[in-house]
Amino acid sequence: MTSPHFLIVDDEPISLDQAVQYLQTMGRFQEFLLDILCQHALAKAIRSQIDSNLSQATLEQRLVDFRTQHNLTNPYDFQVWLANQGIDYETFRQKSLWDLSVELLREQINREQFLDFFQQRKPFLDQVILSWIAVDTKDAILEVSQKLESGLDFDHLADAYTSPDEDAYGVEEPFSREGMPEALKAAIACVEPGHVTQPVYLDDRWYIFRVEALITAELNDELKEQLETELFEHWLNDKVGAMTVKLEVN
Repeated sequence: MTSPHFLIVDDEPISLDQAVQYLQTMGRFQEFLLDILCQHALAKAIRSQIDSNLSQATLEQRLVDFRTQHNLTNPYDFQVWLANQGIDYETFRQKSLWDLSVELLREQINREQFLDFFQQRKPFLDQVILSWIAVDTKDAILEVSQKLESGLDFDHLADAYTSPDEDAYGVEEPFSREGMPEALKAAIACVEPGHVTQPVYLDDRWYIFRVEALITAELNDELKEQLETELFEHWLNDKVGAMTVKLEVN
C-alpha cells in the first residue's frame, strides 16, 4: 500500500514514510514521537477528567483578561496582533483552551497526589553539612577510624591527614542528599549530627565523614512549584511509558 502524502513541497509530494525516514536520519524521530505521545496522553486525560463546561466558562474570562493585560481590547489592534502571530481567532481560542485544560489537569493531579509525592521526595530534598577526612589507601582510613574510636579529636586528625596542597576538609554550604553518590547516601543515612560514618570509598579515595548538621526541607512556594512540575512530568512519563505503540508506515 502506498504511504499517504504528508506534505506537498514545490508540487512534490512527501509521503508519511519519507517524512519519518527524514526524521530518523536527523536523529529527531524519537523526540517527534515522544511529543505526539505526550500530547495524546494529555488529550486523553483531559477528555476523561476535566469538565469541558467548566473549561469553556473559565476560558471566556481568561480571553478577556489576556486582551486587557496586553492592551488588545480594541478589535482592530487584536486583529493586527493575530496577524502578526500568524494565527486566526479560532486557532488562538483553541490554543488558549488547550493551555487552560492542561493547567486544570495539572491542578487536579497535584490536589490528589502532591502530599504523597512530597513525602516520597522529602528525604532527598533534605540537606546536609559535612566535614571529612580523605586518604588514599584503605589501610590509612582504617588507621584513622581506629584513632577516632580511641577518642582522638576529628578536627585534629583531619588537620594531620590533610596534605598542604589540599583544600579544607569540610564545607560550609549545605548540599542536597539527592545529588550524592549512593555510597555516601547510605553512609550518612543513620548518622546523627556530630557523629561520623564508617569508611566510604569514593572517586579513588577513602573518606570518613562527620555530619555537621541536617537541614530539613521546608515546603515554601519555590519548592512547592518545583515539586508540582516534577509531579506532573512524572505523571506524564508514567502515562507514556504504559502505552503500547505500533508504527505503521511502509
